[in-house]
Amino acid sequence: MRAERLDRSARRGAGGPWSLVAAVAVGALLVLVVRVFLLEPLTVQGSSMLPNFVTGERILVARWAFWFSPPRDGEVVILRPPLTGQTSDDYIKRVVATAGQTVAMVNGRVEVDGRRRRHAYRVVHDHDTFAPMRVPPRRVFVLGDNRPVSLDSRIFGFVPYRNLRGVAFFVLWPLSRFGPVPWIR
Repeated sequence: MRAERLDRSARRGAGGPWSLVAAVAVGALLVLVVRVFLLEPLTVQGSSMLPNFVTGERILVARWAFWFSPPRDGEVVILRPPLTGQTSDDYIKRVVATAGQTVAMVNGRVEVDGRRRRHAYRVVHDHDTFAPMRVPPRRVFVLGDNRPVSLDSRIFGFVPYRNLRGVAFFVLWPLSRFGPVPWIR
């Protein structure tokens, strides 16, 4: 008699097709939450970040990156450019100066707080020069690694924190570059 009760209880726990529907719904909801709030896969388009990021490269973006700390020098960020009436496409750029710092460029070389910036990543330089500017609170100054072709803070100005969508932290494709972004900081 006892064995029969266990057998019926096992059949009731199976749940039939509704348990499958519930499992799929919970899984879809979990994927949606992760995709919208935590991680986002993106494909790099354009040449503004050459030679460090190439067109067609798939990256993973940490959407939560600025929830607990402000952006830092050297981080590769995904942003909405602060241009009125411009494209709604996201840009990939590198933070070169943060709030309170002074940034300038002399013959294509970046200076932050009066010191020439030495990069731990490869940069294609141009010959731009601009006078020192102090980065306002809750804003960053960004540049592309391929400076001659990059549409960046030299054109659209300082980027408000609210326009930052996340940090590129992992390369998914091509497999030859699979792994953490080595130039994060």
